Amino acid sequence: MNKKLLQDDILQRIMKDITGITDRVAVINLFQSVSQEAITVGMEQLQRSILVIAAGNFNEVQRIFDTGFYGDPRDLIMIAEAKAGYPGSYGSLAFQ
Repeated sequence: MNKKLLQDDILQRIMKDITGITDRVAVINLFQSVSQEAITVGMEQLQRSILVIAAGNFNEVQRIFDTGFYGDPRDLIMIAEAKAGYPGSYGSLAFQ
């Protein structure tokens, strides 16, 4: 299987927020397992939104995947947007 590379800002946020090497590797593997054809939003938008919602909690990342991105990835992005204070980027801008 050809592993997709993650954007630098996403990888850095995983390293910053997710504690424990095992959980970090698991998050990276989960992110790499998603096929762009299977989602209705941008891959990086989805990944950033998951990290915003999870706020470092690996169990929440796993729950998001287990629920099929809360049923609709667009809803997940809107939840992350609200949690971030409505900056208007909808996960499309890199983490600072």
